[in-house]
Amino acid sequence: MLDRSTNTLSTLLTYTQNQPINQQFPLIPLPSDSANGLFFGIDTADWNPVHQEWIALKIALGGEETTRLYANVLYNYATGDMISIDSILPTSTDAKLLWHPNGRWLVVNLLGRGVSLVEVFDSTGAMPLRELKTIDEINNETLLDWVGAGDLLLTTKMIDGDTVFYIAQIINQEWRSTEFFRIPDELFTVGNFDWLNTAYETENKVLTCIFDTRLAPRLQFGRRGRVAAASSSLRAEPGLRSAVLVEMAQGATFDVVEKPWCEDGYRWWQLQAADGTIGYAAESDTTQYFLEPAP
Repeated sequence: MLDRSTNTLSTLLTYTQNQPINQQFPLIPLPSDSANGLFFGIDTADWNPVHQEWIALKIALGGEETTRLYANVLYNYATGDMISIDSILPTSTDAKLLWHPNGRWLVVNLLGRGVSLVEVFDSTGAMPLRELKTIDEINNETLLDWVGAGDLLLTTKMIDGDTVFYIAQIINQEWRSTEFFRIPDELFTVGNFDWLNTAYETENKVLTCIFDTRLAPRLQFGRRGRVAAASSSLRAEPGLRSAVLVEMAQGATFDVVEKPWCEDGYRWWQLQAADGTIGYAAESDTTQYFLEPAP
């Protein structure tokens, strides 16, 4: 049975636990230990968003948990057909499988091999099933999910004790990855963070943010606000490296003239100061507010 709400399968073809999986599917590379060739269970399932009869499955093979191997396959629940993903990639391992929102590509994160972009369907709906590119530079990153407008891939990596978030995007079958946010490990708890605004792209640079949900946006487009901190810099563009147009003192009021923008770990709004100057000022980072709604 299929359960889309939990993204799991309760059955797979006629396979049962501890039965050989390669009787009808010989393309799965198996270890010499025959126990590891037994069907143990379905670890994860990701439905294709366009060709909805196809599911990318990571199947756990029997054996001890510490030595367990996985078979990565495409499964058509309407016909029962299975196609090996591992047959076009050099190893069978614990992989992260994510369909691209266009339904044509599958992103496969193989341990120790970076991220592979696999073309499953071409523009006509045929299935060439070929590897387009391997992105070795994100070998040690962890894939999380598609975010923003749907074509941005959120990844993380631990660097010097910090949790570093990256946004990656596929442009003309090329992988573009940008570090955009860093959180000290002692402050990071998964439950406290969420996506609070739509991602934007300007000149192939992704501008997006992740913020502590306790610091949700308080300013509103078309409303007035005021400076809550000792002062606030009104800059020409979003970002700490942009030129300062004017310093706004604590209590100074302004008009919010554009929806929020993110850069350098801060949430920026386009404002019009009392003297008519239009620029960008930071509302908050992950720990404090610098701007607030005017009473």
